Amino acid sequence: MSDQEAIITAEPVLAPEDEIIIPLEAAEYKPYVPYAPYPAAAEKKGLVFNIETTGFDPLVDRVISIGLQDPMFPEANPIVLMLTDEKQLISAFFEVLKLGNFNELIGYGLSFDYRFILMQAMYYGLTCKEFYDCELYDLMQACAQGKFSYMYFPQKALKLSDIAAFLWDYPKPFSDTEMLKYYAAGDYDKVVAFTSSQITRILALYTTFRKITETPVTSFSSGVVSESAFSMSSPELENVSMLTIPEVSISNLLSWKCDQCMAEWSDLQLNGATKCPICGAELRKI
Repeated sequence: MSDQEAIITAEPVLAPEDEIIIPLEAAEYKPYVPYAPYPAAAEKKGLVFNIETTGFDPLVDRVISIGLQDPMFPEANPIVLMLTDEKQLISAFFEVLKLGNFNELIGYGLSFDYRFILMQAMYYGLTCKEFYDCELYDLMQACAQGKFSYMYFPQKALKLSDIAAFLWDYPKPFSDTEMLKYYAAGDYDKVVAFTSSQITRILALYTTFRKITETPVTSFSSGVVSESAFSMSSPELENVSMLTIPEVSISNLLSWKCDQCMAEWSDLQLNGATKCPICGAELRKI
């Protein structure tokens, strides 16, 4: 049998400008966030990014719209890319990313959007080094564990719409299922409005998160807090048995361990409970 060689070629595809849907009018309501735009580090140029798809499986479903916004221009309307040809749609996004020199993607649950686009790029043979090299600023990770660095046992991630409803009374205008019905019916203005509003929520959360985490604590007005509040003396412990203060000698009292989250507990802390207060797993005696 003769050797066979497979050759894969990839050509850039640029979408005609008149086929890209861009909302020209501001939404009826946007959350008001009192902030100035927060620039990224000198070596970074961020882009708020979110996709809408027909489902969750990149091997079966497809991208129907891509929302984008430069966070340095928070008052501008989000850009929504929407093409019937998915290959052209993703190519148009890559072109925006490259021409704008963006190297950081900002989103909520970015692993979904990022992987979905990457899988489609492989399917269509679209080269995308600029996209692949982007750093990811995932606000879902920040909201689930408070930090971007690894933290053990992060909390359950909240829905972006619920966070926006809590902070600004700005939930989704309608559900994802309704959005897909509008898309199937050809009501693309509804899809654009939905995608645009998602970008606005991510942008508002991004700037709010950066504002509260990068701005030093504001000092109280003079006289509000007495200096004596910071000069409290420690309680006298000379004649007190250390056994009456469980926290002092807690390591000597630990007698239970959770094999799931590795936490250790004392009989005093459990107060008769047999399951881990953190994860709910059964405890074992140590």
